[in-house]
Amino acid sequence: MKVITKKWNNIGCFIVLLVLFYGHGEGQTLPMIPFESDDNTTSTYDELIEFYTQVANDWPQASLQISGKTDIGKPLHTFILAGNDDFTPEKSKAAKKTVIFINNGIHPGEPDGIDACQLLVKTLLSQKNINEILDKITIVIIPVYNVGGMLNRRAHTRANQNGPAECGFRGNAKNLDLNRDFMKCDSKNAIAFNTVFSAWDPDVFLDTHTSDGADYAYTMTLIATHPQKLEQPMSDFLNEKFLPYLYDTMAKSKWPMIPYVNSEHGLSKGIEGFIDLPRYSTGYAALHHTYGFMTETHMLKPYKNRVQSTLDFIQHLINFTYSFHQQIKESRVKAKAISETSKTLPISFQLDQSVADSLYFLGYKEFMDTSFVTGLPIRKYDTKAPYNRNIPYFNRFKPIAFTTLPQYYIVPSAYEKVIELLKINGAPISLLDKDTTLTTTMYRIKDIQTSSYPYESHYVHTQVVCDTLTMTKKWYAGDALVSTSNAAVHYIIQALEPTASDSWFCWNFFDGILNQKEYFSEYVFDAYATQYLTHHPELKQQIEDKKKENPDINNYELLSIVYKNSPYFEPTFRLYPIGRIEYP
Repeated sequence: MKVITKKWNNIGCFIVLLVLFYGHGEGQTLPMIPFESDDNTTSTYDELIEFYTQVANDWPQASLQISGKTDIGKPLHTFILAGNDDFTPEKSKAAKKTVIFINNGIHPGEPDGIDACQLLVKTLLSQKNINEILDKITIVIIPVYNVGGMLNRRAHTRANQNGPAECGFRGNAKNLDLNRDFMKCDSKNAIAFNTVFSAWDPDVFLDTHTSDGADYAYTMTLIATHPQKLEQPMSDFLNEKFLPYLYDTMAKSKWPMIPYVNSEHGLSKGIEGFIDLPRYSTGYAALHHTYGFMTETHMLKPYKNRVQSTLDFIQHLINFTYSFHQQIKESRVKAKAISETSKTLPISFQLDQSVADSLYFLGYKEFMDTSFVTGLPIRKYDTKAPYNRNIPYFNRFKPIAFTTLPQYYIVPSAYEKVIELLKINGAPISLLDKDTTLTTTMYRIKDIQTSSYPYESHYVHTQVVCDTLTMTKKWYAGDALVSTSNAAVHYIIQALEPTASDSWFCWNFFDGILNQKEYFSEYVFDAYATQYLTHHPELKQQIEDKKKENPDINNYELLSIVYKNSPYFEPTFRLYPIGRIEYP
């Protein structure tokens, strides 16, 4: 294998860069893709699957597999490049391969990665040293994740985007944004993804996108899993080696790169980091101790440049993973070991706007113009007036909520989807074989804010406040015990702790507990309430206080004060159904 040994000044160590060179294998040809004939064109779904089918049929290092269903009724495909027929997670793990997992077309209107990965496959399989590369790494590619969105193809999907001439749509067959679905799994796509991702347990993950927003000089921007979402061995490796390498090599490839440009008040006031919640692909990957990256090419740059910069990024990602395959795996092993013995973990974060780093930025002059359409001020960018200067970069987050870990969570068997998703994502589950009474910590939902408008088919709960209580509670045969002494603990707590930012409670999995099921008739309950007040005079004072606060209050509301404090009131109202069994 031809290699170049080169000093990498950014991190003060030596690396081996693979040289990618071309040359077809004997007797084998690789199919052309539409982009190669017209660089403002992206493959159709049929052309894409035909390409990967032909490659898998012709090349021993390639396999195309069906990995589940999608909402449009067509399968979710995975394409694997592997040496020695290591085309399954089991074989790849047995061979100690480092796994790169690439997801394309989650938003098919942003198809850069769809075409870049086809070019990548052609590039890799044309290398004489492909078998040496695949002795160390396995590459898993989802050619297109949002199949329904890709099939919904037209010329005017992306109003802000410079090509391609036609492309797919952001929503899937159920009109869901799949990059909001990794935790709640409303789609068949997400269930299939959860299943295949967890099975492969990849070391490195990439999701390919195109950005919206401000205008600036960069073609490529990057979202990386925020280091604070990772255990320290991975956080240190990401900050000290992985990210410096990617930024350095992209600049040398003439694609200088910048963190994803997230700015609410104009670039002169700086950009903000992105703390990727588990609903997003990289946030979900972080729960599995996977290095996650999301490329965001700039919407106004020519499609040819966006595809090429994405291709170059993936090649650098592969080069680094190959060169540091052992260190990547070791850092993940250490991170998982730390998680398995953790007693307290953060469950939500908030941007610290009091601290800013300085970021060298290649931008365009911003100015306020007057909209011809509305007559109102509108921000615009003068591409003929570029600038290079430092701007503030707010990328430090602080944990704002923690949870201590129980020894087990316990999930009633009635919540089948909850148990199934936990299993898919590697949570160790054992079922009670008989009815059992246990001392259990429970939450009662004290207060929530619920959106007044649906978001991704849900009225999402936020600002969740809980009371904590300990009770002796009967659990039943078939209820699920979920151990927290394992590497999946980050996923488990983000899913099951109701105050976590993207918990299943927030996504309405347990809304049945928020409604009363039993009520009373005034004329019947009045007599009971009269008798009950003789033993609980403090409630009489509450009634009088309510009458003073609201002279128009009715009988039912006043009797409810007694009812809610009486034995007749249902104990399950707002009682979060997932229990915690604490350590002895």
